[in-house]
Amino acid sequence: MKKWFYSLDGKKQNIIIEVGWGLAALCCVIIGANPSDSAEPTALDYIFTMLFSVMVIFSSVFTYWKVKQKKNKKDESSDKSMGVETVSGKVNNTDSVSSCKDESVDLTLQNSSVTKNNLSKQHFKSTVLLKSYKLCIRTINNLISEDIENECLSKSDFYNGYSNKDIEDYAGKTYQLEGVSFPCDIEPFSDTRKFGVYLKNYTGSKSFIGYIPGDKTNDVRKITLFGKEISGSASISGGKYKEFDIEKKKIVIKADEYEVELSISYFMPIDADLKMNQILEEELEDSKMYKTIRTYIAGIKYNNDNGTNCMQIASNLEDGELLKLENYFYNEAKAVKILTERNEMIGNVPADLAETVFDYVENSKIGKVKFAPHFYEGRITDYEVDIYIKK
Repeated sequence: MKKWFYSLDGKKQNIIIEVGWGLAALCCVIIGANPSDSAEPTALDYIFTMLFSVMVIFSSVFTYWKVKQKKNKKDESSDKSMGVETVSGKVNNTDSVSSCKDESVDLTLQNSSVTKNNLSKQHFKSTVLLKSYKLCIRTINNLISEDIENECLSKSDFYNGYSNKDIEDYAGKTYQLEGVSFPCDIEPFSDTRKFGVYLKNYTGSKSFIGYIPGDKTNDVRKITLFGKEISGSASISGGKYKEFDIEKKKIVIKADEYEVELSISYFMPIDADLKMNQILEEELEDSKMYKTIRTYIAGIKYNNDNGTNCMQIASNLEDGELLKLENYFYNEAKAVKILTERNEMIGNVPADLAETVFDYVENSKIGKVKFAPHFYEGRITDYEVDIYIKK
């Protein structure tokens, strides 16, 4: 029953608690309004007394659970940030970063002396390039409304908990979201190696807010490739604020532009820098010789004719493992198989690229093909390949 109660949103929980206490009060009124003429209680007295006791017990338990849940959510929001995730969604036509808000980037990547099983505790901070300022305002306002509705935020959390009197007497200019942070997701855009930033409310829904600065994507790539126990949050600065207007002799509400800062903490293996440098050096050499097509693997969820599963085969491949392409025709259309070096099929080149890649294979223009999965804490989240075309 506790799990069921916690699965409900704040409004439904309140209705259940209010109905329970209301029924208990009603039973109490009925018992008091219908005294028995005899010394012995009647059956009706027993029934309403029993119902009153049951309602009091259930309402008390639900009220306790409600208070405990609210306290836990408060603790989570202040003491524990939610883990950063990468997801399997594809974005094939992302807008240019040039359309993002033009602002200076304040980025730090710091090492800590904390070590754990040959892992060092590290922190990454960066301002987020906002996709659209209007989108930012709408997203933040929606998150605030949803978190208030689900009782993860209250008005007492805003303006650093200061009253208007506090702001007038000593606090001065105070922002609405000062000290408030939201959990976030980082998602790679596979066709450009950009990373999008998504703010999340405490029900799990998320909203796109902007990008990691383009020249810093390799830092985030390293974190998602090799980082362990990753956790992240986004803090909001700017926006609505209160201050005391001396001329008007009252508190006024104004607004600055919003800024969003991403903060990630994680444990990093001591050899991660060496591995990342090797990846970047290889990519640099490849860029001189080849142009690269990165694509997802079509049909990877299906079984082959021999009963083997494509995804299971791909899951056993190493990042960067060499693959092969093989032309064939499907319903008289050009198609291209993606094979391991052991001739195990793991899927196909997507239909919209099949004709182009088919012709590259036909004309011996393929330099090499590599397995290029996306990882999150050692787990594959996206199955993709890099096709290297000879220049």
